[in-house]
Amino acid sequence: EMRAAGSDHVWLDCTALGRVDPIERFPGIAALCGERGVDLRHDPVPVAPAAHYLMGGVRTDSWARTTVPGLYACGETAATGVHGANRLASNSLLETVVFAKRAVEHIAEGTGGAMAPCPDSTPFAARRTAPPDHAAVQRLLWEHAGIERSGEALQTGLDTVEGWPEGEPEPSREGHERRWLGVFAELLLTAALRREESRGAHFRTDFPGRDDERWKRQQVFRRAG
Repeated sequence: EMRAAGSDHVWLDCTALGRVDPIERFPGIAALCGERGVDLRHDPVPVAPAAHYLMGGVRTDSWARTTVPGLYACGETAATGVHGANRLASNSLLETVVFAKRAVEHIAEGTGGAMAPCPDSTPFAARRTAPPDHAAVQRLLWEHAGIERSGEALQTGLDTVEGWPEGEPEPSREGHERRWLGVFAELLLTAALRREESRGAHFRTDFPGRDDERWKRQQVFRRAG
């Protein structure tokens, strides 16, 4: 609809909810709309898709351990595998509560150790490039790895990453964040390009069907070089 209308949004109409008062049902959203002169009970609301959850992350085991001894990960940082190819609403909170508790229990036991490496992982040597700023990564991934993906768009995204400046990150938090945002962008684009099918939130216009024979599995990348 957005593409057909040449617009950056579509309109959400809450006026037909009947007895349900949208202001009582969604007070936070209603307040934000009210600050902008929009009344959910009477006015259409401009809405657009947005990325707000990462399905992948650092591979962990059932105790939130990574392959690095002593390093644990949970929440959106971790790839526990419990969500499958898409996440049901509110399950990310449950995942965080469960695996945070398990991580603390494991640390308290003092058994240490690390998760066993994944035997079918793929070596990945990230380019030593960094985006100019956070917004550049957001634009890149929205334009080339957004709701609809294609091999051509994903490859263009990877070419853009390759064109970012090379070198060591600035010795600051912002510098290191930009460097690792670049690595993340390259990983996401690479994984999406390799997965020649559509599954869950990953939709390829050039491979619209699901391919269980080749791709009913997770992709795991390990650092190389």
